[in-house]
Amino acid sequence: MIEYSIDKARGIIFTTVSGTVTSVDVMTHIDKILRDPDFSSDYHTVATVKDTVIFPPVEPETIEILQPVVQGYAQKRKGSKWAIVITKATTHAMVKEGLEFIKPLAVDIRLFRYEKDALNWIK
Repeated sequence: MIEYSIDKARGIIFTTVSGTVTSVDVMTHIDKILRDPDFSSDYHTVATVKDTVIFPPVEPETIEILQPVVQGYAQKRKGSKWAIVITKATTHAMVKEGLEFIKPLAVDIRLFRYEKDALNWIK
């Protein structure tokens, strides 16, 4: 599950990732954000990936579909920062590897263990 809220005052999209997350969930999440009337492509993102998240295996043909969607979304948000907060080491490794499949991206992405560090980087 992917949930988000937009903090217009700080210019940050806060996202929480939990449960089982599929490629369809990622694409649905992108679509919802782009349709949100509070969305601005200038906003940064702080995404918190919960320790219990499950990423099912992704087939190569799914990556071929997902890759241009994520790249297009990143291109629309070019210049923004995406901070991903992950406390669990194995989840950290999985997300890092997953990002390699969709690179290059037009946004600056960094992984953090704590939200406060992510927010400091965005400032």
